[in-house]
Amino acid sequence: MKLGGSFVGGCASEEIPFRWWGTTDFALEKNIALSRTLLEGAPLGHPDHYLALVDLADLLHQRFMREEDGKDLDEIITLQRAAFQLTSPGHQEHLMTLTNFADCLDKRFWKEGDMEDLVEAIPIRRAALELTPPGHQEHRTSLVRLASCLEQRFSNEGALEDLAEVINLRRVALKLTPTEHGEHFASLAKLADCLDLQYFKRGGTMSDLEEIISLQQAALACNPLSTFDQAMCRASLARCLGEKHLRQHVTPPAVDFAPPVYNSPSITDPIFPHPTFLLLASRSRSEVRPRGPAGASL
Repeated sequence: MKLGGSFVGGCASEEIPFRWWGTTDFALEKNIALSRTLLEGAPLGHPDHYLALVDLADLLHQRFMREEDGKDLDEIITLQRAAFQLTSPGHQEHLMTLTNFADCLDKRFWKEGDMEDLVEAIPIRRAALELTPPGHQEHRTSLVRLASCLEQRFSNEGALEDLAEVINLRRVALKLTPTEHGEHFASLAKLADCLDLQYFKRGGTMSDLEEIISLQQAALACNPLSTFDQAMCRASLARCLGEKHLRQHVTPPAVDFAPPVYNSPSITDPIFPHPTFLLLASRSRSEVRPRGPAGASL
């Protein structure tokens, strides 16, 4: 029995004994049933066992994206864990397998808030970073994904060691994110958020505060289209400017909270928060951004 090309590992699709084509629910259900039969015929030790695992996981993931059934996600993780255990660092699919596995653990963490998923995902993210050293096309992505997991753990457990590591990872990621990159605003804002947290939790110098302000101003200069991101960044900037001038014993300058001017002709008269939103200036942007389960931050 030879497994075929819609499998993540991929041989020629015509080698599949039978495959329902199309994107209908009916075709997907038939293909899931077929994939289960193929997996039963390729048990552990069979040369096609790995391909059978990832093919069924891929099909179940398609159904999960449509229906968001937690039982599908549980089975996907079980299959991907088994596939991950079959690949070594020298395996051609090792990086893809561990990345997919960690991504699904992240999804379940956000869906259910189980810290065990996050704990399992972090060393996998570290392994992915080791497999994508500087110069690798996925290096920046691996940095950001590990930083995101550590941020989530910090949000839940408050370990300053995690926050310090996140800052180091975010600094490297920012250097790899040019101004024209679609994630440039996020790289600036998230590094500023982390430094802001560290400054107000551990205390810091004036130069630390000035770095945060500089990053926040650079982020606002990117003119992100999200009114929420604009508002959060302005609130954080106002608070940091207030802190700076308190340290200097002078009255802080006013921060412009007028609605941002957008260059896009498709966006006119954007809704901006009521002036009471200025109260958020007393809290960090990371403290008010919507969170996942158990207080995990995005």
